[in-house]
Amino acid sequence: MNASVVALMKHKAQPNEIPQETIRRLARTMVADAKTQGWNEVPFDPELLAELHGIEVRCANEDIKAEARLMPLPDCRLQIEYASDAPETRRRFSICHEIAHTFFPDCFEQVQHRRQAQNHDRIHAELEQLCHVGAGELLMPVDEFTVAIAERPPDMSVASEIAQQFNASHEAALRRMVDLTDTVCCLIWLSERLKPAQQKNAGPELDLGLPGPLPKLRVDYQFGSQKWRNFIPPHKSIPDTSKLYTFFSGIGEANMTEDWSELKLGNLQIQAVKSIHAEPESKGLMVLLCQ
Repeated sequence: MNASVVALMKHKAQPNEIPQETIRRLARTMVADAKTQGWNEVPFDPELLAELHGIEVRCANEDIKAEARLMPLPDCRLQIEYASDAPETRRRFSICHEIAHTFFPDCFEQVQHRRQAQNHDRIHAELEQLCHVGAGELLMPVDEFTVAIAERPPDMSVASEIAQQFNASHEAALRRMVDLTDTVCCLIWLSERLKPAQQKNAGPELDLGLPGPLPKLRVDYQFGSQKWRNFIPPHKSIPDTSKLYTFFSGIGEANMTEDWSELKLGNLQIQAVKSIHAEPESKGLMVLLCQ
């Protein structure tokens, strides 16, 4: 388990809580406190939320190699810096993500920032995913979000509508829907690439003039609803017969039903959009799977 998550559960968790529940509770407490100070207007202002809790926010004057970072300052102060070229919706989510880092007791010990995708590991990803959950709670507070979705299940078009209402990205709104839904569904991010072992063996020193393996749409990572019980391993390819390959090439519909039994998922309702959040230098898809 990530050391920051261990510290969170040791010092801030209530009995029988899991980390996601602890993060949600802390985020909702922060939101409730901010609302008593007038933080009530949709779309909610992340910079004002930070200011209300004594956290400085500024645009970085240099390349910080990340969308945002949380920096400890003297006298137990904290500062969030965000990249100057970040789109507004990404900047807003990134600020909330860094605010969520402040829920962890060790946030003063080092600079916190989202690493480049190629440096992600499972232990660090645990912390980042919890901060994503916290960011969703802060950017789209549960009371207002619940009214906005009007009990509709996760859906790409609904997420687009909600994103506009909360001035959030499509991805953030869809994550929030998946996080709060009672349905069995999952978001996966796909990029077209070889398996790691194939990539390693594809170097010029091993080129014997033979045709090499073709890249496939492979899983970068997944984010399941609370009732999703399946795990699709990173680097796993989707079925060769999936129409997502056609959609990835710019042809066809992104709303379909398919049999993914070879991944032990059975029949799925599938929606997809092109995504810029796959691995670096790769085109990708963000895919919603519903059972």
